Amino acid sequence: MMKRGRKIAAALLLAGLAFGTSGCMKQDLDEIRKELQEQEERIAALEEWQKSVNSDILSLKSLIEAIEGKDFVTSVKTLEDGTGYVITFANSGDITIKHGEKGDTPIIGAKQDTDGKYYWTVNGEWLPDYENRIPVTGDKGKDAIAPEVRINPSTNEWEISIDNGTTWTSTGVKATGDKGDSFFEYVTVDEESGYIEFKIQGNDAFRIPVSKNRLAFSLGGTALTDLDQVIDISDGDLTYEILGDGAVSARILEGDGWKAGISDKTIEISGKIGEFALLELTLADNGKVIETYRLNLTQSSFTGKGTSAEPYMISSKEELQYLAKQVNSGTSYANQHFLLMQNIDLAGTEIESIGTVRTGAVASGKAFQGTFNGNMHTIYNIKLYTTDEKLAQGLFGFNLGTIENLIIENASIQGMNSQGALAGDNRGTIKNCHVRGNVSIEGSTNIGGLAGTNYKDNETMAATIMNCSVSGNVTVKGTNATNGIGGVVGYNTSGRIIACRFQGKISATGTVCSMGGIVGYNSTLRKSDESEITACYSNCEFENLPDTPYAGGVAGTNNDFGTNKATACYSIVKASNIKNIGGVCGKTGEFINECYWKKSGTGTYPKYGIDNFYDSYYNPGMISDTNAMPVNGDSWSDAMAAMNEALSKEECEYNYKENNGEDSAIFPLTIEMMP
Repeated sequence: MMKRGRKIAAALLLAGLAFGTSGCMKQDLDEIRKELQEQEERIAALEEWQKSVNSDILSLKSLIEAIEGKDFVTSVKTLEDGTGYVITFANSGDITIKHGEKGDTPIIGAKQDTDGKYYWTVNGEWLPDYENRIPVTGDKGKDAIAPEVRINPSTNEWEISIDNGTTWTSTGVKATGDKGDSFFEYVTVDEESGYIEFKIQGNDAFRIPVSKNRLAFSLGGTALTDLDQVIDISDGDLTYEILGDGAVSARILEGDGWKAGISDKTIEISGKIGEFALLELTLADNGKVIETYRLNLTQSSFTGKGTSAEPYMISSKEELQYLAKQVNSGTSYANQHFLLMQNIDLAGTEIESIGTVRTGAVASGKAFQGTFNGNMHTIYNIKLYTTDEKLAQGLFGFNLGTIENLIIENASIQGMNSQGALAGDNRGTIKNCHVRGNVSIEGSTNIGGLAGTNYKDNETMAATIMNCSVSGNVTVKGTNATNGIGGVVGYNTSGRIIACRFQGKISATGTVCSMGGIVGYNSTLRKSDESEITACYSNCEFENLPDTPYAGGVAGTNNDFGTNKATACYSIVKASNIKNIGGVCGKTGEFINECYWKKSGTGTYPKYGIDNFYDSYYNPGMISDTNAMPVNGDSWSDAMAAMNEALSKEECEYNYKENNGEDSAIFPLTIEMMP
């Protein structure tokens, strides 16, 4: 618009001269042309100045945003022509600042008011007035308006717009100068004092810190620009970048139970869900503290996203407690994933089982339905106690999901029905989990070292326990028990138990129906179902067994309702002065295939692989070693070959091998997954 007006004015003037100055000398025409040329050059300079002023306004806006955002300068580069600088901020990017003399232009500036915010000014006065002043920076998530200036081609006055160029208001200042530079009076770089100072013509100076040694933070991969906010570590990893040199250390100033450390530019934090902490980070260079940062933290939920790629992370006993609270309130976490990040000691900690269910009330139970990966970490010193006769107990009270790669060391579980160190009632999948150390599991019905019940009641459930173990100073005890006391599982109902082992004691007081080294009672829910024990082995001692109808090294009872199978299992049994016990099974139907047993020591019992003592009165032939054969001497090679052949026929992915480890005296053969 300015250029077009300038050309029209010049053309009209020359046309007038052509008609009205025919008698003028050539020298007069040359002077007029020269004057027009100089005027055009001044107007062109003013136009360039207009562009410069608008650019400076945007630079000033960025500058104020950096000040209010507590940003700092990371580098300063001088422009090649020496007219200013390119300033690089840690979070705000680059701006160009030019310094120069005051020209004939309205001076757009910014002043800080008593509320701490900066507002636009023109020639030192609020823009447009105090009541309607315009903030330089907007609220979070909103853009503020930056003023614009222009030269009116008709009035030749500077005009200003505060609505993005929709309307323009004259400033009353004529654009008469022939030279214009930045309205920044000066820019002073003093890296030694740690500041850059910016001075606007007729306004106050601004100072911004500059340092080569600073920290920039990110949360879950997103830069943190407001360090005064409360940072929720549930949103992802809190990481940092060192801008310059130095080393970082971290500590928790406030927050009981919170811990912080540094690992590969990640601030590793463990805390209490729903609580707050104050984190202090120190940046030091050559032993000198350069900067200290204090961040307010909270944790509203688990860290992570719950996916298989980015699982929820469990790092503390408080997070285990929170998981139990959530599941027991009805959050199943179906199809979501958890990862245990470190060992957790529960000594002295009250904890409830993750998931609740009561006998006869499964429909109203609250089950865990996600995937919990222990990452081969250990949970120590679980202690659970209940007088509720129907409440299942374990680290997981009720599982419909997957529990894997978890170790439990030292457990004391005391209750009534469905008690186990890892799971009270399992109707999902448990694999590669191990219970060891000082373990005491006590209850009346369905009591197991690993799980009380392994129960499949429909076609969609897995009810599978695979490659798990229970070992150490272990006692699984039935108190006034009626059914199902097992080293690994108390009651296996239409479920599968594969490649599991037990080493420990099984005892009882009162009347007991079935006790077994692997499973107390193996049965099916429906006659068409199968319940399987495959490639499992035990080294168990039976003690204090008054009035025990059925006890066996693998299973107490392998029921004859439905198809209940024990395939390629073996046991080593110690049972001095105890009658009615079988090396493999106390009572069984017909589905025993290539199982082996051996007495531990020189005791009298067991006498047979399958005892069936209480049925022998009616059918003495049921007491036998058929498919439950004793191993004589120290060689287990024939038994191993026979069991491996049976596993091959079953298309099982596990195979026996000779044990050359430290526990070879306890288990002569171990199981391994086939390649």
